[in-house]
Amino acid sequence: MGKPSADRQVVARVSGRRVRTLARQPCAGRSARGSATLELALAIPALTAVAFGLVWVLAVGVTFARAGDAARAAARVAARGESDAAARDEATRTLPGSTAQLLDVGDTSGTGEHVRVVVTYTMAAPIGWLHGLSVDVTGSASAWRETL
Repeated sequence: MGKPSADRQVVARVSGRRVRTLARQPCAGRSARGSATLELALAIPALTAVAFGLVWVLAVGVTFARAGDAARAAARVAARGESDAAARDEATRTLPGSTAQLLDVGDTSGTGEHVRVVVTYTMAAPIGWLHGLSVDVTGSASAWRETL
């Protein structure tokens, strides 16, 4: 006897007529077992990268809000007439690791009517092997100078 065929006949009705076709059976050596495990093993790194990316985007958004808070706090200190160093210290206290730049806005004599503060924070990537990737998060605020 010869080898059994991997094909089998299928009878179907097409437009009311019986039609015989051959349907291929999977070969004995080509099992589908393990394919789900392989697909999962390939998908896990991609899903992990997407999860880390979403967490980093969330962290950048929170840092953006904190930079705005630091700029507002520093602008309030500068508007009360305290020194530029005190305003920078307030920004650094509110957002550690940030830098603050104070700008006088107003007339040309250097004593502006209000002060503008720009706080910048450089945020590194959350994963060590992405060490070259960083984002500069900036917040700004302005306040009228208080006069007595």
